[in-house]
Amino acid sequence: MESWLSVLEDYVDYERGDELTRNSVLAVRKKVVVVAVVVVVIVVLIVVVVVVVVVVVGAAAVVVVVVVVVVVVAAAE
Repeated sequence: MESWLSVLEDYVDYERGDELTRNSVLAVRKKVVVVAVVVVVIVVLIVVVVVVVVVVVGAAAVVVVVVVVVVVVAAAE
């Protein structure tokens, strides 16, 4: 991958109007955008999975508590 210095040099050439360099800078920008989008999608998926797991574990805990209470009440009678 290109170093940040070469990207900066490319940007300076881009501002000067070199067509080949302009295309390479635009290609680098597209790569950066694609990487950023992929990272955001992965983070959102991780958050969704964590929320689903927490909700399922919470629901299971509620069911276990209700069952225990019913068993204890039935045993007390």
